[in-house]
Amino acid sequence: RWEVAETWVIGTDASTISVRELTADEHYFWAATESGVFRADKTNPNLQDYHNWILQEGLPFAQNQFNSIAVFNNKVFTCDNAGKTYSFDGIYWQSVYSEIPGIKKIRAFPSSLALICDNSVVVIGSNNHTTISNYGALIQTTSKITPMDALIDNSGNLWIGDHTFGLIRKSGDSAYLSVVPSSPSNNNSRWMTTTGAYLYIATGSDNADSVAVPAEVHRLKDQNWISINENTDSKLSGLKNITRVAPST
Repeated sequence: RWEVAETWVIGTDASTISVRELTADEHYFWAATESGVFRADKTNPNLQDYHNWILQEGLPFAQNQFNSIAVFNNKVFTCDNAGKTYSFDGIYWQSVYSEIPGIKKIRAFPSSLALICDNSVVVIGSNNHTTISNYGALIQTTSKITPMDALIDNSGNLWIGDHTFGLIRKSGDSAYLSVVPSSPSNNNSRWMTTTGAYLYIATGSDNADSVAVPAEVHRLKDQNWISINENTDSKLSGLKNITRVAPST
């Protein structure tokens, strides 16, 4: 069984602080928190005691908020809420990747390090340095991407979760694929009805005090959804609040 074995409250004087990420190397646990980066010896039998979590005062602005932390090539990498990144080689902390703006997350993989930034993903390998700032033909070249996280799978594909464009896969040949599950275009639902093999959902509101919802119907058949609205059928343009669906066939 997987159970909660211990709870570690690691803030100074046993204060409760927000731990943004936790990672580990061979010898230590590392915690990026709202009040700095803390380290604890993995062999210590009493990590519930905050005294065993050591604030990394070698970091510039050591008690700032740190958002992400990872171990790569025997070094610890962390970034703060200003988008600045630092590495620890076992002796000293030093600033790294100062030329890359807006770093908000760090992800480590066997052969590369991924930096998730405000409008790009930077993948750093042993012999290469790749910056992804758009998704090729999937979006307009003038559009800014907004990656939230990323990972590299066992086949070397880069997967990016983007706030605006959803799940994106970049394969080794630089081709981009948008992975979109079959689903309604939104989560509006007022009335459901079935006929034959179809499920229909009306999305509007019949509450006079509510905001009018553009006319739209979701339809499900054979595990596939389609949404019928003014973008797919111009006859619905300007209409509001479809509250019932009565299929004729």
